[in-house]
Amino acid sequence: MKKHMNIVDFKWLKVGYCVQSEHFSLSNAPFRKKRFYATVGVIYHTNGIYLYDTGYSSEFYKQTKKFPFSLYAKSVPVFYQEDNSLIKQLSELGIQKEDIKGIILSHFHADHIAGLKELPSVPIYVFKKCYKQIRHKSGIRAALSGFVPNLLPTDFEKRVILLEDNQKADISLKPFEKMTDILNDGSLFAVCLDGHADGQLGLYINMDKPVFLISDACWSSEGFKKNILPPWYVRFFLGNNKAYQKTLEKIYQFHLLNKDVLILPSHCSEYWEKKNV
Repeated sequence: MKKHMNIVDFKWLKVGYCVQSEHFSLSNAPFRKKRFYATVGVIYHTNGIYLYDTGYSSEFYKQTKKFPFSLYAKSVPVFYQEDNSLIKQLSELGIQKEDIKGIILSHFHADHIAGLKELPSVPIYVFKKCYKQIRHKSGIRAALSGFVPNLLPTDFEKRVILLEDNQKADISLKPFEKMTDILNDGSLFAVCLDGHADGQLGLYINMDKPVFLISDACWSSEGFKKNILPPWYVRFFLGNNKAYQKTLEKIYQFHLLNKDVLILPSHCSEYWEKKNV
């Protein structure tokens, strides 16, 4: 597919991390502890900056002090420093808050939305069915879903732009048949990646070297390259098992057909290891 000239550049940032067993990401991996980074995609568009997710922030610690959300913090040890905050990293790139034209959310787990309050007034794009899934959740039901409601800005309803997930764009990203042209200019395409979360949003960035951000459709590049699932109990607890398998199979097929596309799971360390950072 021909690149779209509206996309100028892309950067991938680390904004905090959690520590968990590597085995949780791949059924054939050892049980050793590993860092799983919370990442943010920075997309340079001709009309401004768009972000994919927000990573962690100090707000996460504040909102997980009390039960039941303290269960989240205890089960998923999080490490975050203000020195590596999203706002500081953006500033170091020469990006100010007013430069940001939109935030594209993959889904509502805390490690993807914890920085939303640091970016007031910015429009937020998300799949409608993903928001519908968490909209009325609170207390223990929310905590067990990895969702901390108070991480959302109080004006979220005014800022959110709900995307339909069943549109068919005039491009070919086989085996994905339906996607949403977010800005209606052929530059950013939202792809529904059900499984880990209903309505999880993957983002295809149409540029010279295309990038496909697949959020938590898998947690390791080896997963989509070899079609290796996490252990069954992880899939059972963290989403819809059948949908997860179907989505991973599609990404595996997409990878085989599109070796020129950089596919980035949100928590995979392979990108950073190659960059030696």
